[in-house]
Amino acid sequence: MGHCTCIISLRVKLSIIKDVKTILSTTIKNLAYRINQFSENPGKDFTRSRKLPAGILMQFMLNMEGNSLDAEIYNNFPVSRDRMT
Repeated sequence: MGHCTCIISLRVKLSIIKDVKTILSTTIKNLAYRINQFSENPGKDFTRSRKLPAGILMQFMLNMEGNSLDAEIYNNFPVSRDRMT
């Protein structure tokens, strides 16, 4: 009985983690879509096409693990053409 309870508990936890990731991803997309409401210079900030648009920048910042910026960029963008310079 204990083994079955552990599996159910693990499934519930994994489901909660998946739900939190989905909510966070949706929230980031919504914030990125309305980035002008949160920028110092609306209509100017985040208007050019960049390698690191607002949504990806927010995800990158949330995923940072305390390494140097170079190491974080390399770890999060392993394909060199995706890295910013």
